[in-house]
Amino acid sequence: EVIVIDRRVDLFSVMCSQFTYEALIDMVFGISNGVADLGTAAWAREVFKDRRPEQGSFVRLSAEDPFYRDIRDLHIDRLGPLLQDKAQAIQRTFAEKDSIKPSEMPEYMKRFKTAQATRGQLEIHINLAHEVRAAIQSDDYKLHLKLEDDITAQSSQSPLESIEDWVDDKKPFHEVMRLLSLHSLVSNGIKAKQLDQIKRSILQAYGYEHLLTLCNMERAGMLRYFQTKSVWAGIKRQFQLFPDDPKANDISYAYSGYAPLSVRLVEMARSGPEGWRSRKDALSLLYGPAQELQQVPSTGRRPLVTLVVFVGGITHGELAALRKLSENEDGRRRFLVLTTEMLSAKKLFESMRCAQIGAPTLGEARRPKPQAEAKKSTGFSFWPSGR
Repeated sequence: EVIVIDRRVDLFSVMCSQFTYEALIDMVFGISNGVADLGTAAWAREVFKDRRPEQGSFVRLSAEDPFYRDIRDLHIDRLGPLLQDKAQAIQRTFAEKDSIKPSEMPEYMKRFKTAQATRGQLEIHINLAHEVRAAIQSDDYKLHLKLEDDITAQSSQSPLESIEDWVDDKKPFHEVMRLLSLHSLVSNGIKAKQLDQIKRSILQAYGYEHLLTLCNMERAGMLRYFQTKSVWAGIKRQFQLFPDDPKANDISYAYSGYAPLSVRLVEMARSGPEGWRSRKDALSLLYGPAQELQQVPSTGRRPLVTLVVFVGGITHGELAALRKLSENEDGRRRFLVLTTEMLSAKKLFESMRCAQIGAPTLGEARRPKPQAEAKKSTGFSFWPSGR
């Protein structure tokens, strides 16, 4: 089974806040190729003081590490108690050394070495958990989260006034753009007079180089002028994006109440005998056509391997939701994810920025680049930009 999802079908999940441990690390520190740079954290200098200078404050966040694999998809509210339990288990293992019998020593040494190796990782993740917890408890974050809830609920109060105030205060560019894009997507556009006014404010506050950033956002469909009535209410209802009484194991846990639309589509592919064919009315509300090609079903008892392709990137929250969906289906489907990139709102808007305004002159084009600059790779991005 192969499911291909165009990122433009579900831009909502990129703009909404995620609450899994891995997603919050990416939000606060950034994760690139499975590595997080903790150099901005004051505690990291003390924790990594014995490292060589060239090693820096980088931490490998790999699925091959059993400790990290157990905690990466946890909701931040569940992370603290689990780390505390692991710390107590390590202390108990160390305390057993005085009462261990000689015959039990070989087995104990295995547990001792495992606990000793885990202790260093535990210290890092306890500090990381405190750092990301502090970030989501800040006043600015709470204000952004409240406005995000108002936007998705389509409350009567317009969020544009708050967004304009944050533009005037020069709040982080990607946060302002995230909420502005979310409002445009949910409302199916912004009235011309309001959008033109906020565009002028953005260019005055953040610089005129962002004129091309705004153009790229319009080309990607993230920012548009109001044309027709919004279908957001129908999308929410048809795909149950905000369950009234979510179960503990519902995929909406990754976003604290919002079930990512992309993962709902994957869930719907096997929710009935006809899959997507039985939900044509719901699919007609989304961007682009939906096509389903039937194949001869497998007769084996092995779990079905479903290749889920995200053209345009996938968020850490969506990955966690896919793993939760596999658990909920009792392993009947094992998901293999193929994507163009790991995506977050910040990375998305950075990919839309243009580093250089205007084309180089003929002389500049012929001039050889410095070796360091020539080796630097901008990477691949689905989104239109100045690359």
